Amino acid sequence: MDSPVRVAEDLVASGDDGEATIGIAALSRDSLGSDAEPLVRAALAEHGIDLPVPADEESEYQVLLRAFGYLDLPIHFFEGRSMYGFPRGTTKVR
Repeated sequence: MDSPVRVAEDLVASGDDGEATIGIAALSRDSLGSDAEPLVRAALAEHGIDLPVPADEESEYQVLLRAFGYLDLPIHFFEGRSMYGFPRGTTKVR
């Protein structure tokens, strides 16, 4: 959780007063990601970024593909997921 907390701290220091952003900045840097997820989603929404909540494995896989495509993430971040296989019917990239 270190990175989102640092970003939120910088945003607050620069004048951002969004409730969720302030909430993230107040978290400990070693907070669990699962504890902070609702705040991170709310902070992104405060900044006009809508993050879909996957309803099933297929939609989770599509979110993952978009993240790798749009963020140019290194392939080693993808390896953990690929070890467990992909949902059926996901050979087609949208």
